Amino acid sequence: MLADIFAKPNDVFFLAENNARFDGEIHASEFARLQGSQSHILCLLQEHSLHVRINAGRHLDIGLVLELSISGMLSLVCQRCMQGMDFSIKIERCFGLVKSQYFADKLPADYEPLLLEENEEPLSIIHLIEDEILLACPLVPRHRNADCNPWLNTLRSQDSDEACNTTVQKPFAGLRDAFRRNN
Repeated sequence: MLADIFAKPNDVFFLAENNARFDGEIHASEFARLQGSQSHILCLLQEHSLHVRINAGRHLDIGLVLELSISGMLSLVCQRCMQGMDFSIKIERCFGLVKSQYFADKLPADYEPLLLEENEEPLSIIHLIEDEILLACPLVPRHRNADCNPWLNTLRSQDSDEACNTTVQKPFAGLRDAFRRNN
C-alpha cells in the first residue's frame, strides 16, 4: 500500500500546502493507465515498480511548488517487431502550482507552471505521475535496428547472400528477337 501522501485528499495543492514528502517505490498496479490491458504500446509489468521522489511545499519567492523525480524501467512494445523491449526512464520536474495565467507568467524558467483554476477538479498526484511517464515515452517505441527481431535479421542476411549468388534473369530477353523475326 502507498504511503499516506497518496491517501485522500491527494491533489497536488493539498500536498504542497502540507509540505508533503515521499521517497520510495510505487508498484505498477497503482498506475491504471500504464497497464498492458489499457495500452498496446506501453506495458508496465506487474513485477515492476518505479522509484518516485516528491518534495512539495511553499517557496518564498515562487509560492507553492512540487518537485517530482521518477526513475525505473518500463516494458514497451516495439512497433517494428511487436516484441517487448526495456526502456529506462528518468524524469526530473519542478512545478510551480498556480491558479491563474498571471502567476504562471511570473515563474522562473526552471519551473513548469501547473495551472489549476478554482473551478477545476483537483489534480491527483498519481495522475500527474502517469502523465509525466507517458510524456517521457517515445511516440513510436522501437528497438535499435541491430536489436530488432532476430528472425527478420536472419532473413535479411539470407536475402543479401542470395542476391550475391544469383544471376539476373531476363524472362523477356528473347521477345525482341521474336518480334523482329515476325515483322
